[in-house]
Amino acid sequence: SILPHIARLFLLSTFIEDGIRMLLQWNDQRDFTMHVWNVGWFLGSVFVFINLVGQIIPCVMILARKKIDLACGVLFFIIALQVN
Repeated sequence: SILPHIARLFLLSTFIEDGIRMLLQWNDQRDFTMHVWNVGWFLGSVFVFINLVGQIIPCVMILARKKIDLACGVLFFIIALQVN
């Protein structure tokens, strides 16, 4: 009965890790975004915030089995947003 929960956690581990890394390395992530996309401080911060929230909250929703379709859609949007 615990195997499906562990499987979900493993499937989401990349998103969880990336969200935690964005939180812990906020300044580096913002500076990288500013440099690569040639945007200012505000837009760089907004992009990092959207990525952080858009990865952690859907992962929690999927692990809690609440609105899984919506959460998967948000994760898909985050992936599409990161494509250069």
